[in-house]
Amino acid sequence: MKFVSDNMLGRLSRWLRALGYDVLYPNHSSDSELLRIALSEDRILLTRDKELASKRSVKSVLVRYDRLEDQLLQLKREVGIVLDKTKLFSRCMICNTSLEKVPKERAFGKVPEYVYSVHDLFSMCPGCGRFYWRGTQWDAIRRILGALWEERG
Repeated sequence: MKFVSDNMLGRLSRWLRALGYDVLYPNHSSDSELLRIALSEDRILLTRDKELASKRSVKSVLVRYDRLEDQLLQLKREVGIVLDKTKLFSRCMICNTSLEKVPKERAFGKVPEYVYSVHDLFSMCPGCGRFYWRGTQWDAIRRILGALWEERG
């Protein structure tokens, strides 16, 4: 399942990427461009725009909620997104590229010294060069996502 989202859904796009979903977020794209991408790449269009969501040429979801947790639950119910722990944090939250596991040595000088000294597992985005590790933010995001799936069905 792949998505393209309009410019009103940047935060949701990043969180879907954290779940391992391929989400294009072409900032400042026209409605016609979003529709073209959705159609040509077989993506589900995510939008807050009622008129855009009503277009029958593509599968779309009108995101009705403001709160991120409610948005994720809506997508869980309407299109069946899942929490697959093996896919968590497998995509860059910034540029959407699939992450690659890299040896610790490759992160030397690219991450804070403290992070390098206490972590052994790193991933890198070949698209933008950003490094990822399982720090406190990773744990917090996992807790939030886990709570959404376990407690709110």
